[in-house]
Amino acid sequence: MISYGGYFGFENDVRESNVIKDHFLMVNGRSALFLILKIVKPTKVYIPFYICDSVIDSFHEARVPISFYEINEQFELKEIPSLRETEMLLYVNYFGIKENYSRYLNELLNGKLILDATQSFNFDASLDVFQFNSLRKYFGVPDGAEIHIPSQKHGILERIAALANSTDYLIDHLQLRNEGKVQEGYEFYKINEQKQRVSLRRASELTNRIYQNISVDKLNDLRRSNFMHLHDEIGILNKLKIPEMEYSVPIYYPLLPKSDISHQELWAKQVYAPILWPEILRRKFSDSFPNTLSLAERIIPVPIDHRIGKIEISLLAEIIRSIHGR
Repeated sequence: MISYGGYFGFENDVRESNVIKDHFLMVNGRSALFLILKIVKPTKVYIPFYICDSVIDSFHEARVPISFYEINEQFELKEIPSLRETEMLLYVNYFGIKENYSRYLNELLNGKLILDATQSFNFDASLDVFQFNSLRKYFGVPDGAEIHIPSQKHGILERIAALANSTDYLIDHLQLRNEGKVQEGYEFYKINEQKQRVSLRRASELTNRIYQNISVDKLNDLRRSNFMHLHDEIGILNKLKIPEMEYSVPIYYPLLPKSDISHQELWAKQVYAPILWPEILRRKFSDSFPNTLSLAERIIPVPIDHRIGKIEISLLAEIIRSIHGR
């Protein structure tokens, strides 16, 4: 039976790289954000309540105060705050479908925007703002996150280049996944995730070597193709507006079903759609963010990564339709 989603193994689709270049990768997304906060030194940052705890950890480590904001069913701010001169706003390009809205926000906020691209991978070249992503959410690497530096921030790449590479990581899960030992590897995957702490370190040398040889554009095109093929198949079931994407590489297909679908039903069919994010339901003051709580409970992030193709996507769509129409 086909399995959808889950952690990655080592990438098999590689190319010969004759150009050795340094991507200036930070060790992970939360560390990239931590570096941004240390550079900018904002007095406060507004962040969505619909976000993982690792992002919040970055602010705590940097000792930067935060204020949560609510989003609506289309992942847009319910109310846009008025920022003081030294304040900023962090926004997530959720599932890669909020390109235009990110640009609208940036214009409205006069550039006081930090764009979290961990769900869209590619950076928006039209936005001269801090942006960061996460490699291990897209490829079989132990760590790594790219960071985009605004043009006026000189000298920062040199500072990143001077940082030490991380040596605190595991690769057992990557190898075991390739060997088909998914459950055995999952335990190592969890340990490696626990190692992803906030740290002013660059990505491991291993990640740099792997990333320089991955066929990134090819794998990202497969993911985008899977996304659109699945949308063609099940878009009629989705309450979300899915626009055309210019540059984003969606991490999942976001399904906000018209009839409720439980994650457990999908897991039983080996469709490992994650819950984003269970910690939201346990946070203090969560009752003040009813839209976020509703999204966290109802959104189904459907796996569409490069390990599957059109045939598997069609079978996946059939599984979803059968559960939705039960």
